[in-house]
Amino acid sequence: VHGILEMHENGPSQKGVKVRCMIRRHQGKMTLGIFHGNYLASEMGYILLEEAYVTSHLEKPHMFAIGLCSAGEYLTDSEIYFFCKTSRSRDKWVEALIKAGCRGKSFF
Repeated sequence: VHGILEMHENGPSQKGVKVRCMIRRHQGKMTLGIFHGNYLASEMGYILLEEAYVTSHLEKPHMFAIGLCSAGEYLTDSEIYFFCKTSRSRDKWVEALIKAGCRGKSFF
């Protein structure tokens, strides 16, 4: 799964950055690679999906958030917010992230 999303690091009300994201195998583990704009050669970083969770909110149908887990606890301060063009696209991302190893946090 890959596509262009808008990423918000400091909460959904802050100004976002256009990024290309891709679920892929990196160093033998499933990750979400995050790249500047359309440039796959310019990686900003990645999230190791087995150490992360994904959540979405009914009141924001185009948004999902990814955060880190530690010792079975959700670290909500670590959440990064991603906005899709449609709620259907958001649902596909959430499903793909869970299939790739991300934990699903209670959806609001």
